[in-house]
Amino acid sequence: MTIDVAAAITELGQKLKLRQANAVAPDSLDLASKIKLLEESIYTDPARPGERYSTKINTTYLQSLFDAHLSDNEIIAQATQLLDALNVEPYRRYDDLLRRILANVSNRLRYERLDKDGPQKGPISGQ
Repeated sequence: MTIDVAAAITELGQKLKLRQANAVAPDSLDLASKIKLLEESIYTDPARPGERYSTKINTTYLQSLFDAHLSDNEIIAQATQLLDALNVEPYRRYDDLLRRILANVSNRLRYERLDKDGPQKGPISGQ
């Protein structure tokens, strides 16, 4: 499942307006370390299982991954980059499934309609 980056960033922006100036966050972590930590705060919305963007992120935890001295715009830019990186694997799986589906449909049509050893079910129509 993929994360709705725009919704998560909007929620993060609202929380940034309320943050305390003395908040302490790990500023020495690289992107890969932040992704690994953030994966632990991912959950699926029980009201929408299996739907697109049903995967949610704990934005309070997301906010804690950034240095409190960064501006809101810097945090939002880095959070967007982090969430996009987190979505790479689900999109890769989706692309692989889509390739397999298209190959199966194409092979099935080719066998049933065009292949001389197939059942020859007739021409492929535009309907």
